[in-house]
Amino acid sequence: MACDATTSQESIQWQPHAYNSCSATLDPFVPAVGLKVTDAKVAELAQATGIDTRAVRAVMVDEARLPVFINRAYQVALRPIDIMGSSAVHLSIKRRDRQPVHDWRDLQEIKNMLVGPECEGVELFPAESRLVDTANQYHLFASTDPTYRFPFGFSARAVRDDGVAGAVQRPRTQSMEQF
Repeated sequence: MACDATTSQESIQWQPHAYNSCSATLDPFVPAVGLKVTDAKVAELAQATGIDTRAVRAVMVDEARLPVFINRAYQVALRPIDIMGSSAVHLSIKRRDRQPVHDWRDLQEIKNMLVGPECEGVELFPAESRLVDTANQYHLFASTDPTYRFPFGFSARAVRDDGVAGAVQRPRTQSMEQF
């Protein structure tokens, strides 16, 4: 089952996947209040970036429409997008303590909880000319169609909780959120 996203002028509505309440490693995500647009925040960002305040305000108002979900460790904003004609979503993920994330199993679990365990997603390492790197924030792009498969990647499942031949792996029942 894919998540349903609907767009209105005021906000974008999103419901987490049913798996959200089944995770063995992360607390369930709950809706949170999104970005609040204030004159002070607009002025601060405009000054820091050198961008006109009207343009900054327009971007911030657009961002404020996005659904945001939080749990004890993470905050995720979701933006419906299109990937080559397929319905998809951009997940903007950050730790609530603002520290770096990059725990692969946590990112996989966040994708499962908010989009669905059979929906595929990717993290893009872009050309330098398209690089966005302004905070300890991570971006996944996921299809909302559980039957869609990217034309690259592995074709079969291989998951282990124990190390083999010197490999090290933590159990799937343990999250970096716990540390």
